[in-house]
Amino acid sequence: MSEEEIVFEIRENLEDAYRLSPYAQTVLFALAEFLLILGIYYLRIGFPEAYIVWILATTMIYPMVIKVRNFVTEMIAIVLYGAAISVTAIYLVDKFVIEKTAEANLWVIVIFLLILGVELFHHVYEKARTVRTKTIIIADLILTAIFAYVTWNLMQIFIPGDLFWALLGTGALSIAYFVAIFPEKPF
Repeated sequence: MSEEEIVFEIRENLEDAYRLSPYAQTVLFALAEFLLILGIYYLRIGFPEAYIVWILATTMIYPMVIKVRNFVTEMIAIVLYGAAISVTAIYLVDKFVIEKTAEANLWVIVIFLLILGVELFHHVYEKARTVRTKTIIIADLILTAIFAYVTWNLMQIFIPGDLFWALLGTGALSIAYFVAIFPEKPF
């Protein structure tokens, strides 16, 4: 375990005294889910969209309410994350790529999913947002390379034939993406 991971664990243990009991957290989460379902019902959102709103909202609410850190709760958070990204990707590809058959739509959706996926993962799994390990840095570099490739393809559609501005736009956006997803030091 690196020094950063040890400091993270100590900070987590210090926060335990200020948290609600697991029972109170569960009741609060159930109440939040009930209110979410009532809100979706009240707004009369259609079925596929209602499911996407529910899973995304649940993924956002879960880590804010459930603060017990153990294997089961972290696994639930990761499953919610995977479901949210999968459902969102399938819905967006179905609505904006298959029906429209526009290549620009595909690249914009991939960029959106890269940004949403990383930020949602940082929300669900706090350690990925704050601890700098070799694995996380390598993953960030790989995601930035994918982002740069997708941005380059999008620039070729929006700015055809202008290599300088396409390279400049791709480079600037890729650097901004890497800085945004790079783990912060919370201490």
